Amino acid sequence: MVKSYLLDTHCHLDEYPDPRAVVRSLDGTQVAAVAMTALPSGFERLRSLLGGERLWRLALGVHPLAARSLTDREWRLFAKYLPETGFVGEVGLDFSPEGVGSRMTQENAFHRVLQAISGQGKIVSVHSRRAEAAVVAALDEHRMSPVIFHWYSGSLRTLEHVVQGGHYFSINPAMVRGAQGQKIVERIPRERILAETDGPFVRVGSRAAVPTDAMDVYQHLAKAWRQPLQETIDAVYANYQLLRASLQKEGTRG
Repeated sequence: MVKSYLLDTHCHLDEYPDPRAVVRSLDGTQVAAVAMTALPSGFERLRSLLGGERLWRLALGVHPLAARSLTDREWRLFAKYLPETGFVGEVGLDFSPEGVGSRMTQENAFHRVLQAISGQGKIVSVHSRRAEAAVVAALDEHRMSPVIFHWYSGSLRTLEHVVQGGHYFSINPAMVRGAQGQKIVERIPRERILAETDGPFVRVGSRAAVPTDAMDVYQHLAKAWRQPLQETIDAVYANYQLLRASLQKEGTRG
């Protein structure tokens, strides 16, 4: 019987000093990863590197903190490459001090993305820092099928709304190290949990996290759920497969 894949559903391959080495690091493993992009031009640059890679998928992104860089060319590239990928990310809103100054530009971009992908059956990784309620409202407005909330850090009250909306959460090593992150993870239904690294932005010790470091999340969950590690890996992989199957049906209908 083939073992379930250990999944990193959110990393930033193009932000590593040597992306090719990170790609090669998964050769011969049972680890699979989804590479996010900040702009459609980033997606275009990574296509050749990941072409034919069995353990990697490439997501088409419009990152909220890159919203001011969205030229007409970027939107043309978004429209060009959207049909060729089943993954969209990183997209969303960021109302932290770093992003609040571009709030209107972000909102316009996020709504444009949601309008383009609603009903298309894409697996979507969403950024929501300090903007969780606004993200939920936008998803509801566009009647979005379940998305993945990457590194959720909002209130427990809003978390309940996210859960009620049928959405998923990707958990990274930084979240399971901290008390607040652990509290959030405890409140997420097991069947809605996925794993990520957010590498290279998340650190493991003194180095940048790589996809295999998603194991830290699985080990934490196995301990919290009081079950063997392999059962935990299987359960999280089943969550991903269920999300994927439901979205594929939507894409077929669309």
